Amino acid sequence: MSSERHRIQDELVDVLGCTQLMLATGSRQLMLDMLQERVGSPLLVRSHPQPRLEIVEVVRACSRMPGAVSTMVEVVVALEPGTTEAERLRRLQDEWEAAERLAAEDWSQLRPVLHGLHPPELGWLFQRAVSYRLSAPPGWCADAWHVYVHLAGHNAGPDGVPPSLAFLTYLEEVVDAGTAELLRLRTRGQAARDGNTAELERLRSRRGSGQDYPADGTAYLVIRLEPCLDPDEIELAAGGQRRYTLSYCRQWHGADAWHFRQSDTRPVRRADLAGEVERLIHQTEEEWSRRPRTTLLVEFILPWDLLNAEVDWWQMESASAQPVPLAMDYPVVVRSLKRHRTPRWHHAWRRRWQLLRTAPASATVHWSRPDGDDYFTRLEAELKSDHRIVSLILSEPPTETSRVSRQEVEAALRAGLPVIIWHRLDCSGAAFRDAVTRLVSDGGLAQLPVRAKELRSEALRLEPKLREDHIGRHLAVLWDDPERMPDPPGPPADRLAGEIRT
Repeated sequence: MSSERHRIQDELVDVLGCTQLMLATGSRQLMLDMLQERVGSPLLVRSHPQPRLEIVEVVRACSRMPGAVSTMVEVVVALEPGTTEAERLRRLQDEWEAAERLAAEDWSQLRPVLHGLHPPELGWLFQRAVSYRLSAPPGWCADAWHVYVHLAGHNAGPDGVPPSLAFLTYLEEVVDAGTAELLRLRTRGQAARDGNTAELERLRSRRGSGQDYPADGTAYLVIRLEPCLDPDEIELAAGGQRRYTLSYCRQWHGADAWHFRQSDTRPVRRADLAGEVERLIHQTEEEWSRRPRTTLLVEFILPWDLLNAEVDWWQMESASAQPVPLAMDYPVVVRSLKRHRTPRWHHAWRRRWQLLRTAPASATVHWSRPDGDDYFTRLEAELKSDHRIVSLILSEPPTETSRVSRQEVEAALRAGLPVIIWHRLDCSGAAFRDAVTRLVSDGGLAQLPVRAKELRSEALRLEPKLREDHIGRHLAVLWDDPERMPDPPGPPADRLAGEIRT
């Protein structure tokens, strides 16, 4: 075993000793049971009265089994997610996996230089190194060394240059002359040993020319809000402090495939949602700032009680002298949390979406006009009998107290309609009907998010007293794309934790 792996072993023991999980006998045993299930064989671990000695036994046993150290970290992070120790374990996991791949000079020369180095462009350098297949490094990569070690496990892309070497090459642009020379010597030496010197020099010649920017396209920030299910939430909600779990997913298309970056989840009070969304928007803008040809679209996956919230008018730049609404800069749509949770509705949903995407001129809308007995049964039967219908226009806004709109929305979701349109205050006005008719005419359904943004921009150009009467101020669009279904919130470790709790 290398000296670096011995060091990592010692640090793993120190970090595990700081976790609440490993301090109690019962939770240590739970971790060990889960670990043995996942590695598929028993680990020879003796019991000790002192937790640290037992931790040493676990780490030593895992070190002797291929893949077991990484599995141990995954299990611990699943049982104790979101802690400082979880991030430190992730970094050590990356170092452990990279220890046999990296050269001795990486540890002796690069590590002292890159550790603690965090240039503002770090996220962009990471994107370029992986050819924009990922939008940002994992959250536990706090500096250039962590990013480099994490990338050491990635295979070379189509250009033949491993992402770790590409990262060092791009990093040369933003460091001092001495560090840049050290990086050049390191990358050229490794390329010579690997036989890809020509590929590295081609990458170096493209650097800074704009040739390594991604192609034109659309990226999506999908923000998911779910009511907290903790029993204590009933009391909090009654006191006006209702909370939601917030997660997000960044999605973009490249190399003929969709790429996703999921976040973990965290509870947020209703009053703080707009501020959290502003923070996410700013973070995304920073990470995508070097992709000038990419259009960003913002989507909210919402529960029923938030479906009518004015998410597109939540304030950005709130600390400035003149805050602006989210709708000023981005197309904004909402999506249905209930549909995402109900797989039996997805087949019909995909069929209607395919029609909307491949033959938008054939797609039609249906106006809901409640009348007579058993109207909602008749409405759903009509929607399901005509597969050209892809959108429903509600007769009432979907407020928490509206029984009519709730039944309309559920009929549309069960029938698979990917698009629902409404006015947040009054769906019966002539101005709303005329505006929607213009929106969906001439195949406009296929461009609905962009057309809705144009209407909101029209409203923003008016004086405030006129703006409130403009349709763009109150237009809401549910636009649900089944081809971009976010995974359950959180990274694999969090999903594992969810399995454990059930």
